Amino acid sequence: MHCNATNQDPMFAGKNIVPNTDGINTYRSDSVTMRNWDITSGDDCLAIKGNSTNIIAENITCHGGNGIAFGSLGQYANLTDIVENVHMKGLTLERIDPRVQPNMGNGVYFKSWTGTVNGQPPTGGGGGGGFVRNVTAEDVKLDRVDRAIHLFQTNGGHSNDLPSKLMFSQLHFKNWSGTTLTSEIINFSCSPAVGCDVITFEDFNATVPAGQTPQFTCQNVSHLSGLPGPCD
Repeated sequence: MHCNATNQDPMFAGKNIVPNTDGINTYRSDSVTMRNWDITSGDDCLAIKGNSTNIIAENITCHGGNGIAFGSLGQYANLTDIVENVHMKGLTLERIDPRVQPNMGNGVYFKSWTGTVNGQPPTGGGGGGGFVRNVTAEDVKLDRVDRAIHLFQTNGGHSNDLPSKLMFSQLHFKNWSGTTLTSEIINFSCSPAVGCDVITFEDFNATVPAGQTPQFTCQNVSHLSGLPGPCD
């Protein structure tokens, strides 16, 4: 694929780098390979959405935005989202001139809706199930992201909602390096209904701002290994 486009006024966040505009999305997709993408966007650089299986992403550079996303998932009530066998390698997430794009939210993040229906898609939803399984993200470089990895299952929800029934398992993170702008490097806030299972780290080195202590947050997580500090 080749795209030749010219932006005459890049130094204006929200005008040319539009909020809620993704770089690449997969949805109901199988056996897709993406290589050598360089993306500046206002939202997700790459979003792996529902029923995406056997996905390969290599040498992806993200300039600003929210990072690389899995989701949102579970948005459609009583329907199943399956994401399985995703391998990502050679990812770069870097903060850029804030006049172009002021955000660089995450390295990789995962999001599902709650178990309660709140409105209707595309802006609302929830109540869907399914799973995310066998995901690897390796050789990842972070440049001043807010948080390296984030998983939350309350997208679009409220405090009294039913918990999500979409399960995350077999998530593997290898050879990560770089910097965050906050002390919380990792946050796994998994659903109390199903939890998250088997999350592994290998050669994971993200540096927080000087004088701050790295924080790792884990809720409803089983069989986690390899982090350089405790995950509470």
